[in-house]
Amino acid sequence: MPGLPSIFSKGISYISRASRYRTPREIIVSDVPTAALYRALQLVIFATMINALVEKNTWAYSEAPDATVNIWAEPTESYTAKLQADYSTLPYCSSPNYAYYYSDNFVYKAPECRAMAVEQIVRKLDGVVYIMTQFQESFEVGWPCSQTGDTDLTTCNDNLFDAAHTAQPLIERAGGQCVCTSSTKTIFPVGVESLAVKFEHSFKTKQTFSDVWSGGLGDGSTVRGSSSSKPCSLAAKGESCDSDSNLIAQVVQNYSGGNIINPKTGTTTFPLGQEISMMVSEWLDVAGPSGKCSDTAWCDNNRTLDFPNDKLKKDSTGSHPYVRLTGVAVNMELRYSNLNDNGKAELYNENVRAEVRSEVELGAWAGLGGESEYVEAPVSDDKGRTTYRRVRRYGQGLIFRMHPGGSLYVFEIMYLINVLVAGAFGLAAVNILMDFVVKHLLPGGAATLMNAKKCEIVSKAKEDRELGMKAALAAAAFASFDPDKNGVVEMEDIARVFGRIKTDGLDAEKAHSIAWRILHETGDDLKFGASEHLEAKRPALSFASFVDLTSEAGFSFEHYVKHLRDAKKVVHARKRFTTESTQDSRSPTIDAYFAESLKTCTAAFDDVQKKGRLRSGSGNSQLWI
Repeated sequence: MPGLPSIFSKGISYISRASRYRTPREIIVSDVPTAALYRALQLVIFATMINALVEKNTWAYSEAPDATVNIWAEPTESYTAKLQADYSTLPYCSSPNYAYYYSDNFVYKAPECRAMAVEQIVRKLDGVVYIMTQFQESFEVGWPCSQTGDTDLTTCNDNLFDAAHTAQPLIERAGGQCVCTSSTKTIFPVGVESLAVKFEHSFKTKQTFSDVWSGGLGDGSTVRGSSSSKPCSLAAKGESCDSDSNLIAQVVQNYSGGNIINPKTGTTTFPLGQEISMMVSEWLDVAGPSGKCSDTAWCDNNRTLDFPNDKLKKDSTGSHPYVRLTGVAVNMELRYSNLNDNGKAELYNENVRAEVRSEVELGAWAGLGGESEYVEAPVSDDKGRTTYRRVRRYGQGLIFRMHPGGSLYVFEIMYLINVLVAGAFGLAAVNILMDFVVKHLLPGGAATLMNAKKCEIVSKAKEDRELGMKAALAAAAFASFDPDKNGVVEMEDIARVFGRIKTDGLDAEKAHSIAWRILHETGDDLKFGASEHLEAKRPALSFASFVDLTSEAGFSFEHYVKHLRDAKKVVHARKRFTTESTQDSRSPTIDAYFAESLKTCTAAFDDVQKKGRLRSGSGNSQLWI
């Protein structure tokens, strides 16, 4: 069991290690691959920061404004004309090419065409308008089973339906209710591609951009606008306008990103002060696929309802279903932007453009499901059995969805600071990574060397030992610089040392220049402070200054000697924690070893002193050797 002094010793050792403070030390690693990696990582951080600032506009505050959209469909003159014309010659009417087998419950046989009122095929929802392009129609007639066969209206045969529908077997339900259903017929509403899809919109920023830009010193105004109004800066004289509107243009883009030509005006913009309107065929023509053009033939100049939807499975005949049959979702992205013509944010730009871009989702059927309508209202008898006649339709079609969004930008100082701080953290992370590489990953033992250079343990005791040893070495070298034994090194002494060697370019004048620079700061000023003095009115180095020049210590030799802790006190403090000597077992106790070393060192010092003498004066110690 360890003794109490040993436990105290280990405790003090642990406290000593825990009390260390680690401070960064900079070293320069001269290694080309390491330097190349370091610069490459720095370049990546700089490039990322520049890209964030210039390309992504992260120096500015941005927001998607609050927007409202109203979308609807209405007939056009072209639509009305198609309903009035002979549409039996249309290529999709009763054509076997449009037949498609999906399953036993959904069999589409040579769909016939039918002229229908807009109210029958158009549904308007929140931000959505639905246009039915195909539906499966069947009829259902019901009556009390006790009346079956009494009249033609209670006999389940083809006479109950039109020529396009045939009767199916009679169904008798619980409670005496009989139902006669017809076969299912696929119908194409005529001319849906000529319907107009229109929308109007308005927006308003959540934040007051004038305050964001000015740091709260603005007029509190928001950025807003509406397709129903025109800003006064663009209005003609006498034309009604909105002085607070910031919407200056609205455009529709095609799937390749370019602005389309407005078929009504012949320009790339749609007039402000009225809704944006295009026919279904025009919206489909400018729409791109939700995926890549390379994944479908949609982009190959056949962007119509009569496109074979190659994103859906083929039937047993090897045919894809047509879009007119399957329907399709048309996602219309309405984006607000105040970027300049180069696509860059400005410090404060109130002018807003509205851009519309649409995509079709070819990979799925689209529709709102089934619906039914009573042709004859149901009438119940005293037993709850009803007599009725209704039509059922299950449709597919075009679902136009409006998605307002986009971003409006304005300068905000904190966003800029955030980007710069993130860049600074990135550079700091590079330094941490390179420190790890240098200390642990460099090959050939270089990592061990760099780790030792980078992580040096510094303490007062270590510095005392190092400076003491350097002072001892300096004492031995001092004799070579002071042959006249006057206790100081003069310029002639330094020149005399250089005179002992022969090397190209080193002559007496150069030796004098070196000696001069050692003893003078500039001109004739003394280089050092308290340890220097004038010897015969000429500068000279005392032994203390000689040590300072050669030791590179953090404090002077005079300071070291003045504040050197007495060894006896150190031994006295050590005795509290251990009684075992650590000095080569020359004495079983510290006291004995200390007494022995003091005796031998005193004898050595006195022996030297007897061969010379010590002269003091003006803070200058001269040692004779």
